[in-house]
Amino acid sequence: MMFSVNIAQDKYTFHCNARNTKSGFAHDCELYFSNHDNYYKIACGSCYYYNRTWESWRFQSVCLQAVQNAIDQKTDELKAEFKAANNYSRMTTKRSNNFLLVQAQNEYLQKLELLKNELKTHCYY
Repeated sequence: MMFSVNIAQDKYTFHCNARNTKSGFAHDCELYFSNHDNYYKIACGSCYYYNRTWESWRFQSVCLQAVQNAIDQKTDELKAEFKAANNYSRMTTKRSNNFLLVQAQNEYLQKLELLKNELKTHCYY
């Protein structure tokens, strides 16, 4: 299954598939980002099931996991940049609070959060 979600001027495309495993089945998802001419993979996710899923729509859990993986990946990159720019070797409570402000201002993370909320509230078959 393949579907796309538009957030602002950006298009996020999900490539999802199901496969059998030794003890059940799995859903896999690759998340792609496109902005005009650029099209590249930003994250992927997998969920393993033994019997059945309880999702609102097929592949919902694995799509949400792929978006969360993209958020985590970008957060780790931002944190590394923040620590390097300020010459920090570890994060104290005060530094973590300052980083949260930087993180909240990041446009890419804001779009990924909107994408995650879109997947939670709308149904894609």
